[in-house]
Amino acid sequence: MRLIYFFVGSLFFFSCIPYRIAPRIETYKLMNSRRFLRKVPKTKGFVFIDPKEENEFREFITIKLSPKRPWESSYPYWETEPFLFTIQKDTFYLSYHEANKVNKTVNLLPLFIDESLKTKQTDPLLEDHYTSRKDYWYVVLTVWDGNKKDALNPKHPKQDKVILFLESIRKEYLNTHNYTDQIFKKKY
Repeated sequence: MRLIYFFVGSLFFFSCIPYRIAPRIETYKLMNSRRFLRKVPKTKGFVFIDPKEENEFREFITIKLSPKRPWESSYPYWETEPFLFTIQKDTFYLSYHEANKVNKTVNLLPLFIDESLKTKQTDPLLEDHYTSRKDYWYVVLTVWDGNKKDALNPKHPKQDKVILFLESIRKEYLNTHNYTDQIFKKKY
């Protein structure tokens, strides 16, 4: 029985407790974009993890697609100009948003060590290690058709084709290191 108490006590003593967890996405995920990022409209979003530096997706997509302003001059949810693309003679507009999500944990071992040092009237040594943080960057893509309808909505007739297009964009972005090469691959 003592062995069990020792094992459970050591697990508690050497553990860390997560209190904010970033979503885990293997390839991509279709989800409500407002749930993921509050400043975007209530539409479906194509979300994937961006392992590259901030604003690299903007550089890639600007070279890959041409920005166009289709409707009102100040659509409230566009951080950037929307990007125009066509699938089988149907026009779609893509908007992207970059989001930062964080994993935060409380590390118990440094906290207990510093608490034990306080009883001996010693200054805390591991104050900087009470919590740990790991940042993840995500790209949220939202797509509208020419009639201002959400093209990632499951009821949209072209949703499958739009998802295939966005998946090809995601793969190309993750596999491309020199974005100026995209200029030569761009079809006019």
